[in-house]
Amino acid sequence: MAQEFAKGSGVKFTVVSSGPIKVAKLAPHQLTYGMRFRMAVGTRRIEGRIDLYAFSRGRADGSVMIASLGAPARPIPLSLERKWATVVAQSLKR
Repeated sequence: MAQEFAKGSGVKFTVVSSGPIKVAKLAPHQLTYGMRFRMAVGTRRIEGRIDLYAFSRGRADGSVMIASLGAPARPIPLSLERKWATVVAQSLKR
């Protein structure tokens, strides 16, 4: 098994873009970050994204991390992702 890993997986991983995600102020303290990427395995290409939303209010912390792959998988819509982040941030309120 170690020999196979030493040969390499044959997957080429490229970061297409990355940076803060622009969202409304959902909590007193928040951090957002997103990364879009492309993976190539042989002739197949798969695009995807990883997004992180972290919130803090007083002593309560909450976070949402989304990993979504494009075709042939079924990507998670950005609207649903933002809705989940809003629900988590609002759950920190007393």
